[in-house]
Amino acid sequence: MGETIRFTPLHPQDYDYIEVERNSYGTGVKITDPEGLEDDASDTLVEQMDTREYVDRSEYPGWEWSLLLGFTTYGGGNESDDPFSGADYHNVANTSPADMADIFATVSEYTEPFVVWMGDIEGWPHPARLEGGDGDFFRVEAADGDIDVERLTPGIVDREPAGFGGETNEWQ
Repeated sequence: MGETIRFTPLHPQDYDYIEVERNSYGTGVKITDPEGLEDDASDTLVEQMDTREYVDRSEYPGWEWSLLLGFTTYGGGNESDDPFSGADYHNVANTSPADMADIFATVSEYTEPFVVWMGDIEGWPHPARLEGGDGDFFRVEAADGDIDVERLTPGIVDREPAGFGGETNEWQ
């Protein structure tokens, strides 16, 4: 068994801004070989794919393709009372950061290159979990079946008074 790995949507390598919500507009990478991806991935992973159809009509006759946003094990991270309404973030249960990185390497054989950030910190990305936490974040860059993974260890780097609150409890 493993833990639940939470991660951002897949971003193209030339991203301008990091989106963290599960189905953020402007994220996702083009699936270049949909049949190959479905054949190579497990049936469970295929069922967990979050995709969005993209249409470019800037030239005739236009182009249509699917963007892969990520994968989601439903139930985890869902703040709604409806258990079938989906998760608020991408997550895959019962895996590990290393196994998920291997999955991203395989996926990148069938998509355009991408970057994704993942973590194993319970409650991610709540900032209160950063102090004294024992989890890590990982930045994965994947292209053509190859990956580069960087471990990012969160923690408190600096503390200073905010300039409000305290005895007077007034804003300054």
